[in-house]
Amino acid sequence: MKKLSFKMFLFAVLIISLNSCDEPLGYNAGPLSLSGNVPSEVIDYLDINFPDYQQRKTKEEDICNDTLVYEAELENGSGPDINVYFKANGSYWFTGFEIAYDSLPVAVKVGIEALDASYIVDQSDIERWEITADSIVYKIEVRSLVDDADVIFALDGTVLCVSNDNDDDDNGDDDDNGDDDDNGDDDDNGDDDDNGASDLPAVVVDFINQEYGSYRIESVETEDVCDDKRYYEVELEDGVGPDLELYFSLDWALQFVMTEINRSDLSDEVKAVIASDYAGYELESDDVYRLDWTDGSVMFEVELESDKGKDLEVIFYADGSIFCEED
Repeated sequence: MKKLSFKMFLFAVLIISLNSCDEPLGYNAGPLSLSGNVPSEVIDYLDINFPDYQQRKTKEEDICNDTLVYEAELENGSGPDINVYFKANGSYWFTGFEIAYDSLPVAVKVGIEALDASYIVDQSDIERWEITADSIVYKIEVRSLVDDADVIFALDGTVLCVSNDNDDDDNGDDDDNGDDDDNGDDDDNGDDDDNGASDLPAVVVDFINQEYGSYRIESVETEDVCDDKRYYEVELEDGVGPDLELYFSLDWALQFVMTEINRSDLSDEVKAVIASDYAGYELESDDVYRLDWTDGSVMFEVELESDKGKDLEVIFYADGSIFCEED
């Protein structure tokens, strides 16, 4: 990774070293491990306090100074997305609001301009973290040709810490403790190739720019759908509405588009089959997807969890018949 300028890097290291004992964001994370499962307190809090939001993903995150938290990414389909952060015991900590670059304080913009010139601000990934009413910081993602970094600024533009995104931000747990709600493929079946836009054929990049010009390419991976057929998955984000995953055949022909939806958007036939044939299972509300195939057909993918801890991924045709099922 291209680092921040040497002066800035030393400053960031100094800040981190000085605050490693008292945690500059006001939270002593304790041991560098979490429970491995999202606490029920997190889910309950989100259901009560954010009922109108779709829970896109809940995962472990290292947000600076080895401060491990649970981060819930929420969308409501119209306004800016928000991220809700919880301490390791499941208690609410603070909320991050996506904002525009122009909404940043002047002092923070000055701090950004002091960063290494090789970095470009990702204007779709700027958050205002309201730790308390009197403690507000800003998380800025910056990108270079080599790697990305999250830089956290105080209101006065002081750099509180720098986190290299190459560190996975999940304590090394690439699968986000199984709570990665991206298509229900928690560990990507070991096929997480995590390539970038530079690995896409030019014709595919042109297609995406033409058809999805408001989106940015978040990741490119190979995926094994539950009938054991492999695809290229290109994840797109636009910062406001639901994210999309485009699935291509291995010769880069588009097959289908996957969109996260609310459970209420499932077809009535699929709802009826889940109620009758999977009575012992609970439908995961933040893991429901619609698959729009290029031939015009529609499928739905859901994750079902039983009270015995057994999870199923099921892809249904719109008429309720099963395309495939996988433990």
